[in-house]
Amino acid sequence: MATPYKIIHLIPYDGIGGVEQSARSTLSLDHIAFHLRVKYLSKRRLDKSIIGVLWTFASLVSSCYRLCIKPPDVLIVSLWRCCIAAYFISLIRPNVKIVLFLHLENHAHFIDRLFSTLVAKRSKEIWSDSLSTLDSRMKIFKLKERPLTRIVSFKLESVKALPVSSPKPVFIFWGRLNFQKNIAYSLRLIYELNKLKKDCKFLIIGPDGGERRKLEILSDSLNLNSVVTFFGPMSFAEIKEKAALSTFYIQLSRSEGMAISVIEAMQLGLIPVVTSVGEISAYCFNDYNSIVVDNIEQALGSIKQVLQKDSLFRMLRQNAIRSWESHPTYNESIINCCSNLCTKLDKTI
Repeated sequence: MATPYKIIHLIPYDGIGGVEQSARSTLSLDHIAFHLRVKYLSKRRLDKSIIGVLWTFASLVSSCYRLCIKPPDVLIVSLWRCCIAAYFISLIRPNVKIVLFLHLENHAHFIDRLFSTLVAKRSKEIWSDSLSTLDSRMKIFKLKERPLTRIVSFKLESVKALPVSSPKPVFIFWGRLNFQKNIAYSLRLIYELNKLKKDCKFLIIGPDGGERRKLEILSDSLNLNSVVTFFGPMSFAEIKEKAALSTFYIQLSRSEGMAISVIEAMQLGLIPVVTSVGEISAYCFNDYNSIVVDNIEQALGSIKQVLQKDSLFRMLRQNAIRSWESHPTYNESIINCCSNLCTKLDKTI
């Protein structure tokens, strides 16, 4: 029997974002064709202070050293810090097969664009969390020779729907409180709805990504103190308890990849109130399984209809749940991608 390929998935740090959550489901996978392990550049997210930057650099150098001393057969890299490591590892250990794993439609900054492009040119394959992410980034890379690409499912697990209850103007969001998620737009929508429905509630769950203080100030200025509650990070079990009190999941992002939280919310039976960005546009359809927001006035009309018509609420809810019933999980998708990659490598030996 052939020796299984050693595959390492390198990510920047352990946290509660979509990349980190999904990676934790494959921390240690032993398959007949491969052994997959997840490794981190550092144990936690570091701040942007001088000490944080120096520690990030030290972690990067340390990871490069360890992976060059004991190189894997395949190195899968997610996000820009790991692309820096992958680039230098590929120079020192050219036999290591690189897989670039994309999670965002656009690069975060110049360094991301530079090293992601350099690694894309050296990659055996390029994987992505969605077709929209892949298409967007491939246009940026402008590769002369396009490597094999694969789409990885970001349905983390099969989630059982919550018990159905009567629709009410209670909204929930979970995710990182950052600029990309555009939670300020959600607050303005809730502000307008609260003028019409005085029993509105908006539950905001997740770690601060640089926007929480601004959002708290905005909430105060809109007199939403009795409407909006900031909970901070929670486990998914705790999130489900809050979701059971809600009817709508709201996420009016400026940009997205696959949007894991939206997928989780749909499986739970919440009605997504979303913008048509990234891959969301491929699975959220207005008046079928979601409310797709073009503007606040249009969104208010759609929300009021759901609250007034129980049949419409139940149809949207059921269609949201059914949208993900037949999709593979992230774990199943990763096993399939790694197996196919190993088969491809066997043919080149």
